[in-house]
Amino acid sequence: MKRTISVKMQFMLLGMLLGMLWIRQSSISSVLAAESANAETGRLMTAERRVEMKETPDDKAVTIMTFEKGSSVFSLGESANGWYQVIYQDKVGYVPENALRSQEMDVEGLNAEMAQEAEEAKFMIETIERYRSEARRSKIWGSVIVILVIGVFATGIIAEIRGRKNGGSESGDGE
Repeated sequence: MKRTISVKMQFMLLGMLLGMLWIRQSSISSVLAAESANAETGRLMTAERRVEMKETPDDKAVTIMTFEKGSSVFSLGESANGWYQVIYQDKVGYVPENALRSQEMDVEGLNAEMAQEAEEAKFMIETIERYRSEARRSKIWGSVIVILVIGVFATGIIAEIRGRKNGGSESGDGE
C-alpha cells in the first residue's frame, strides 16, 4: 500500500526545511561577514578559563558577564594594556588577553557541509514535486474514470430507453 503526503504537509515540510537552511546560512554568513569586515582585528576567540567580561579594560571595573571555559566570543580588537575588546550577545566589554585564545574556523569544512545541506534540500524539493505530480495524475485519472463510468451508465440508460421505445412501438403495431 502506497502512502502519500498531503499537499499541506508537503508545504509545511518544505517551509521547515527552507527555514532551517536560511537560518543556518544566515548565521554562517553573518559570522563570515563580521570576520571579513574586521579582518585585521576581529576574530573568534575561546575562553581558556572562567573569565569575567569587564565594562572597561581594568580588573577593578564593573563585571558585565562571566564566561565559562570554552565559551566563544568575538574579539573586536586589542587594547594597548593587554585586554581584548569583545562582543557577546550584543554586549561589548573587555577580557584579559591571557584568558582568550584564537579559534580557527574550518571554512572548507563549512563549505562542504553547506554543499551537503543544499543537496539534501534539492532532494527534498524533488521528492515534494514528485508527490505533487503524482497527486495531479491521480486526480486526472480519477476524473477520467468518473467520466467513463458516467458515460457507460448514460449509454446503458439511453440504450434501455431506445429499446423500450422500439419494443413498445413494435408491440403497439402488432395489436
